[in-house]
Amino acid sequence: MMSGRAVFACVAIHVTSSPVPDAYCTIRDSHVPLDSLRSNSSRMWQSITTMASLGLFEGPEGSQGVSREALTDIDVSSRRLLDSWAKQLRLHRDVDVVGNTYYRRPGRKPGSGVVAFGSHLDTQPEGGRFDGSYGVLAGLEVLRVLDESGIETDADLELVNWSNEEGCRFSPPMMGSGVATGQLSVEAARSSTARNDPATTFGSELQRHALVGTAVADVKSRSWTSYFEAHIEQGPTLYDSGVPVGVVIGGQGQRLFTVHVSGFEGHSGTVPMDKRQDALVCASAMVIEVRNIGISYTVLTTVGSFSVSPGSFNTIPGRVTFSIDMRSPNTTAMDLAEEKIRRRFASIAALENCPETAITRTKSRNPIEFDPQLSARLHDAASTLGLQASSLWSGAGHDACYVAEKVPAAMLFAPCKDGISHNPRESATPADLALGVDVLLRAVLGTAVETAC
Repeated sequence: MMSGRAVFACVAIHVTSSPVPDAYCTIRDSHVPLDSLRSNSSRMWQSITTMASLGLFEGPEGSQGVSREALTDIDVSSRRLLDSWAKQLRLHRDVDVVGNTYYRRPGRKPGSGVVAFGSHLDTQPEGGRFDGSYGVLAGLEVLRVLDESGIETDADLELVNWSNEEGCRFSPPMMGSGVATGQLSVEAARSSTARNDPATTFGSELQRHALVGTAVADVKSRSWTSYFEAHIEQGPTLYDSGVPVGVVIGGQGQRLFTVHVSGFEGHSGTVPMDKRQDALVCASAMVIEVRNIGISYTVLTTVGSFSVSPGSFNTIPGRVTFSIDMRSPNTTAMDLAEEKIRRRFASIAALENCPETAITRTKSRNPIEFDPQLSARLHDAASTLGLQASSLWSGAGHDACYVAEKVPAAMLFAPCKDGISHNPRESATPADLALGVDVLLRAVLGTAVETAC
């Protein structure tokens, strides 16, 4: 990329050699300082509130959560609301074969590439008001500011609402971005069955809601040259430190495992303790070991699901199945932790006289770093606002992690109270969210200039 401080005669936004706050944007026949551009905090908060009303429920201790799983009627209502707002801005709406929805603002120079940004509107079954929707509505606010200011970019701008990021009703998560980046087939996405309803597929729900579009699900075919995503952090780092903006280094690597432990069923009142092959006792020791190994290697390890069979109060458990979720930005640390888990599980199984233990790795994703130039642009944008942005890794997966495999991408985080997410208690302030939009706005404009030139 060329320096954002050079003078470009070919664009509608002229960035001078002086610091960014003194730069000017060409707006019809007048000039307005770039530094004067700000999001409308009250409008942004109203958008968040209005969107959250779709699926809103009362959570514990007066909290307000949102339940808006992918392709439910309420999720489709949120899509229609976004459609109506985009129509007010005269954006061109496009839908692809898995329901990803794109809203394009044409630039002055066709063929100059597309600067894209967005996130998702679907939520967890009992989620919060900000996860996902903040990124979509932050992008919408950027477009609103540009529209009301009369600013034209040479490069096209495109807001995206990804389908089924959460993956709670239909698996896997990040389905829409996975298809659009070639990491999941259209067939695999459309054949995914709904949780607790195998007769309903992702494809049948797309058909029911008339969301099978004709656009190709491919970010390269859409001429994307860069992608930004704004999100609440979903962790406590920014909130605890009092820093209002985080620039994300990248997404942690992740490995998922399914563990099957076999013992031998017997009557709880007749089998002596020293003769037992108790699969639950064996698995319980393994779970504790998962935690200890995670601590030893500075890797996040979680056992999130656990199933005991036959599940009778007077029968010694003969089978246990559980999951392991392992995450780290350090691949070597994950290698060592996985190796140690496998060794320790074998020792525990032998000690507890359990005849069979199977550990199957079901998913593996290496850490991915976001584009350093786009990340630097976010840092620079924060600096123009007098903010010192933190650099941090994302512990959660995001659509940007998939997009980064195909197109230069970057993410910014806004703080959320106590790092709580996927929870009705999820909370963020209007001021912090507006600052994130202001950073995004500047980064998008700077990138649209360089992309076009």
